[in-house]
Amino acid sequence: LEKLRADGFCLIRGTGMDQAVCQRALIATNSFLQQADERVRRACLAPDRARRGYSPLNVENFASLVGEHAPNDLVRKFRMGPDDGTNSLRQPNMWPSTELWREAEDFRDAVETYYTAACVAAQLVVRAICDGLLLQDPELASKLKPFHSTSGSSPCEMTSILTLLGYRAGTRHKGKNKGPLVAAHTDVGVITVLLFDGADTCAKLQRSDGHGGWIDVDLPKTVPDDPIFAVNVADCFSELCEGKIQSTLHRVVATTQSNVPRNCCALFVGLEPDAE
Repeated sequence: LEKLRADGFCLIRGTGMDQAVCQRALIATNSFLQQADERVRRACLAPDRARRGYSPLNVENFASLVGEHAPNDLVRKFRMGPDDGTNSLRQPNMWPSTELWREAEDFRDAVETYYTAACVAAQLVVRAICDGLLLQDPELASKLKPFHSTSGSSPCEMTSILTLLGYRAGTRHKGKNKGPLVAAHTDVGVITVLLFDGADTCAKLQRSDGHGGWIDVDLPKTVPDDPIFAVNVADCFSELCEGKIQSTLHRVVATTQSNVPRNCCALFVGLEPDAE
């Protein structure tokens, strides 16, 4: 709680996540977003890119989430989630075709395996944050009830969305076009659990200092035996806890000293589909 309040992000471990599952998910992300042919990715375009399938460079604008105007996001994305088709958050996933890409089956297995494990870990994180808040303010119990109701739910019962993110050096890394790869924004759900590859890449995460400036979020350089994740609180959680923890204003910016691509797996945690 202290780190979330002071920095907007905290680093966690001890989730029970397997190192190999995390490493395989990052390798799959790199393979699809950085190495595969663009036609493989575009075969995964969905009518609702904000929730499923492939989202190309320069088509989304996270600045609009906070009412700002900025260039579109310079990042490739792939989203998946529960797919029983009961509502817009649980629509069918858009997986790459084995006819176009020989690694399609391995990609899907790596991503689905990571999603299931990450959802379980995320439930533990949400519960831990709630328990900490309730120790300080027991009157929040009724407000936080929607979060506790997710305890023990299987990932297929949730509405959490996993987004794979791929950054690579481009026009915003130099000259007059230099600027954020993803504009400043807050996330809209419960919490975000972020897995990331090594340091010294072409992109870095920054958080607002609350006074118009930006501070780099210091992330580990490798995935250790007990994987480390970055966690931030999103708008839904912030509102239900009555602002006891604020949602985190953050952005992604280009680093000029490296052309190494960056890959991340961001789980945007949601509630049960019938939660109110």
